[in-house]
Amino acid sequence: MKFFKNQTVAGYLVDAATLLSFLGVIFYIITGTSGFLAGNAVDPWPIILSLLGVAIGVVLFLFAPKLPSWAIDVLLGALLIALSASFCLFIYDRLTLFADVWFIPVNYPAAEKTWLGVSLIGIIFQIMSVIALIVAGFMDKLVKAE
Repeated sequence: MKFFKNQTVAGYLVDAATLLSFLGVIFYIITGTSGFLAGNAVDPWPIILSLLGVAIGVVLFLFAPKLPSWAIDVLLGALLIALSASFCLFIYDRLTLFADVWFIPVNYPAAEKTWLGVSLIGIIFQIMSVIALIVAGFMDKLVKAE
């Protein structure tokens, strides 16, 4: 509980970005391994980058009061790069769904439209995590001065 009380708005934004990224990767895994896309190969890079981002977010959550400001800046930059790349790869892996449903709207299975909707939820979680990190990057500190 002490961790939450000592955080600033920027710290809460980094925590929210970490959680949103984790939810986004869950949706990526679900949509890539079941339903309409069940037989296709799953690209591991969005999963790896999101889990790396979650790990960096947990490190920032636990050790931000002890880290120097330059290390926090480097970790925030690495976190933003990992989550942005994961977000871009998520969209890239779902381009065929977008093309089939939105741009060639003839004779596609209903399951394809369903998985597009579920994928969009994961993409929205990922973009919200990136936006939260960008906003947190313009704020002063992650934790309150003691």
